[in-house]
Amino acid sequence: MPGTAPTSETTKKPRRGPVLEVLKALLAEGRTEEVVALVARLVSRNSELERLLQDAKTKGKKSEGVSTTQLKLLLGGLPANSDGDVAEVDARLRRSSGIDEEPPQKEQARPKRTRPARRPIPTNLRRVENVIPVPAQQRPCPRCGEVRKCVGHEVTEVIDLIPAEVIVRQDKREKLACHLCEAEVVRAPLGEKVVSGGRMGARLVAQLLVEKYYDGLPLSRQVERFERLGLEVALSTLADQVAWATEALRPVWRAAMSKVLGATVMHLDATSLPVLDSKNAKGIRLGAIWGYVGADVKDCGTQHTALCLYNSTGKREGQREGR
Repeated sequence: MPGTAPTSETTKKPRRGPVLEVLKALLAEGRTEEVVALVARLVSRNSELERLLQDAKTKGKKSEGVSTTQLKLLLGGLPANSDGDVAEVDARLRRSSGIDEEPPQKEQARPKRTRPARRPIPTNLRRVENVIPVPAQQRPCPRCGEVRKCVGHEVTEVIDLIPAEVIVRQDKREKLACHLCEAEVVRAPLGEKVVSGGRMGARLVAQLLVEKYYDGLPLSRQVERFERLGLEVALSTLADQVAWATEALRPVWRAAMSKVLGATVMHLDATSLPVLDSKNAKGIRLGAIWGYVGADVKDCGTQHTALCLYNSTGKREGQREGR
C-alpha cells in the first residue's frame, strides 16, 4: 500500500558468492528458512546434475556435476547452531531429499550361454543299420485288428562304438587242381602275418606298434587289455612280435636314416639308457639312444625327417676308434 514502509524481506537482496560462504553467513544471522530454501535448491540442482551425468555416461562424455557424496560432505560440514535449528533443518532436509538412502543394487545380468554349434557327423564313418521294430502289442491296427505293414523308416543317425574283439581268423587257402591231366596242385598264398610261422595277424601287430610308440601304452598294459578281451598272452610274446615287426620295417627306417644323414642340416643329441640284462653282473647294460632331425630346404619349403636310434654299446663311448 502507498505510504507503507518496506519490510526487511523486500529490502534484502539475494546474496552472491560461494555456496559455503553464503550458508555460513545465513546461519550466522539465524536465517534458517533461507538456509532450507538454498539447500533445497542445491538438492534439486544435484538431482538434475546426476541425470545429466548419467546421460553423459551413456554418450561417453564427462560431467562436472556435484555428486551425492560431495553433497553429504557439504551438509556434514555446516556449523551447528546452539538453538538446534540447523540440526532440525538438516534432519528434515535429509529425510525429504532421501540423500542418506542407499541406492538399490542393480542385479548384474548374467551372460547368456550360447550353445555350441552341433557339427555334422563325418561322412567318412561307416554307416551300420540298426532296425528297431515296432513292439508286438502295437503292431495290430486298433480299429480293425489287422496286422499293419511296414511303409518306411524314420532314420536317425547316432554316433556309437563297436567294441574291439579278438578273433581267430581261419585262413582257407584255395587249392586248384586240373581234372584232366592231374598236374601240379596250386594253392593261394599265406594270409597276412608278420612272421610266416607266427600265430598273430598283421593287423594285431600293427595295433601293438601304434599303441606302444604313438599312444604311449606299454606292452604290460596291453597284456591286461587283451585279457579283458578274452585272450591270455605272455608279455614276452608281444615283445617278440614288436621285434619281428621292427625287423620287417628295416627298409623304412634305413631309408629314414639315409635321408637324415644326407640332409643339409642335421641336429642330433644322445643320452645314456640302461636296459635290463640278466647276463650282466649288475643286471643291467648301458646303452645310448640318439635322436636325429634332418632338415632339407626345398622349393616347397623346409622338409624335416626325424629318427631315433638305440645302440647298446656297454660303454659311454664307441667301442671302435672313430665310431
